[in-house]
Amino acid sequence: PQMPLPMNKINFDLLVDNKDGVLDHTVINLNHLNFDLAGDPFAIKLMATNPTTDPFLDAEAKGKINLDNFAKLIPFEKKTTLSGNIIADLMVKGRQSAIEKADIEKFNASGNLTVTHLKYQTSDMLEMLTIDAAVFELSPEVISVPELKGSLGKNDIAMNGQIENFFGYSMKG
Repeated sequence: PQMPLPMNKINFDLLVDNKDGVLDHTVINLNHLNFDLAGDPFAIKLMATNPTTDPFLDAEAKGKINLDNFAKLIPFEKKTTLSGNIIADLMVKGRQSAIEKADIEKFNASGNLTVTHLKYQTSDMLEMLTIDAAVFELSPEVISVPELKGSLGKNDIAMNGQIENFFGYSMKG
């Protein structure tokens, strides 16, 4: 009741298991993490196995996060600014070995992530990072960035293009 905004429908089911102490036998199963922050629902699922030999990842994220509302609930360091909106509808499923073999039938990534009106700065940052609009579109081969506009302090940022081998790089090691 003392929270400044309503956060409802908080529900999660998490299992982290390693029966024999062998790191590669670790299983992380976030069956679901759901919440509704001030009327904006968000849901995440994650299954991860075999982290050292052939990592498997099955993850989904869907919903909206208004960072202005999020910042009202989570205490940040002094002189931290966080605001903006994130809308996610993402899915990634497959093993690292499928990426390395370019076997896109065995590795799937799809969806998009949209960021608008983001403002971020901490006491460690000399300048405010602002993202007016950014769109990221996932596929197994690339992450397309059709639009990213913003600024870092007085410096404008504008870019578009593709990030290749993102999943291969991020899942390795």
